[in-house]
This record gives sequence, structure tokens and C-alpha cells, in this order.
Amino acid sequence: MVDTELRPGCCRTLRDLSRASGISYTSVKGWRHKEGFPVEEDGTFNIWAVCEWRLRTFEFNNVPAGGVGASDPSDLKRRKLEADTAIAETDQKLKQLKFDIESGKLVDRDAAKRWISTSYAIIRHRLESSPAEHAGIFPESIRADTIEQWRRVNRLILKQLANYMNQTPGIDEEVASVD
Repeated sequence: MVDTELRPGCCRTLRDLSRASGISYTSVKGWRHKEGFPVEEDGTFNIWAVCEWRLRTFEFNNVPAGGVGASDPSDLKRRKLEADTAIAETDQKLKQLKFDIESGKLVDRDAAKRWISTSYAIIRHRLESSPAEHAGIFPESIRADTIEQWRRVNRLILKQLANYMNQTPGIDEEVASVD
């Protein structure tokens, strides 16, 4: 096997899998030869896949006539395996989230709010200043009415944008406001 970085949630050897799952090496070694035991293409062992396989193939030995009780060792082993699986899944999700943050797939909420707020302020400034900046393009006879109409349309655009932003989950009202 080429010495590459191990994917999160995987083990290189059966001994590593034994340590990660809390199951004896002898038991884990025995699993290797059972039907359906999951081995990745690169020869590693995905903890999730092994735990799921083990839950599907778990055999209850020496089950008392009354069924499996809370203090029965088989039941306790099954519960421990389920708990270990849940822990391993949580660890995997945490590693994935950390990777997503580092790779830029996820953004900081406060940074996103600052960006949205700044963008909104720039758009608002441009919309509010445009009529005065471009007043000279209109004939004097219609200039005042046209500029006022333009400002009304811009205020409506800003109100619609602010309403939309305020209805978006995670965006507070102070980010987008129309005075």
C-alpha cells in the first residue's frame, strides 16, 4: 500500500481497527474472513462500514430463554458497539466540518453578515446618489419630477431588498434597514 494520508474514519490495519472499536484483536481478525466484511479499495478499513456490517451480522450466542436482557453480555456488547458507532460517526462529521471550514466550503456567519451589510450599504448609497449625479441628463422642464420619480423607485427597490433580507433566516434586521 502506498503511504498516503489516511482518510478520516479509516484504519490501516486490523490491529488499529481493534483499538478504534474496542474489540479484541482476535475477534477483529476473525471478522476479516467472514462474508461481507468491508475492506476499502486501498486495503484500509472504514470504521463506519465495519460497525454497520457488525451490527447487521451480530450473532447472539447463549441467549437465555427469556430473551436478551439489559444485563446480558451480548446485549451490552451490542449496545457498546452501537455507542462506539455513534461516537465514530460523530468524530467523522466533526472532521468533515473542520475540513470544510479549512477548505473554504463553510464561511463564518459574522463575516458573511459583515459582507452582506457592506454590500447592502454600497447598493443603497449608489441608488440614493444616482439621481442627483445624473440629474443633468434630463431637460430642465422635467428634471425635478423625474428625479423624484427615480428616488421613489429606488426607495421601493431598497425596501424590497431589505424585506427579503429580513425574511432570510440568519440575517438580522440591523443588517438590512430602510430609513
